[in-house]
Amino acid sequence: MTPVRRCLVAACGLAALASIVGAAGCEAAGGASPAQPPYSASIVRFTGTVVWVDLETGFYGLVSDDGRKYEPLDLPETFKRHGLRVQVTGTEEPGMVSVNMWGTMLRVVEIAAVSLADQFPGKVGG
Repeated sequence: MTPVRRCLVAACGLAALASIVGAAGCEAAGGASPAQPPYSASIVRFTGTVVWVDLETGFYGLVSDDGRKYEPLDLPETFKRHGLRVQVTGTEEPGMVSVNMWGTMLRVVEIAAVSLADQFPGKVGG
């Protein structure tokens, strides 16, 4: 057996052993796979701003007033306006990721534009 072939056989053997040990560890820990951790989506409600994020091909994101960043999975077309103030109810999807890697994935349940009167109480018309 050549030295290269010997190294390949040894590497394959180690990889197989690592797979078996890893699977046994998951089984011993209750059967949950570390690649798919259990999670429950949490409902969030916030006021924030729609922003155009100029990364790669660009996308719309939501930034809450407390600075949290969300990448909406299903932002309606009518709300895709940079700078638009909105009130949002949605479910965080912490188990999901996107190629953008920007903020927490959010499934929008309800969204509404915030009126100017709500943004500047006591300032409109006076």
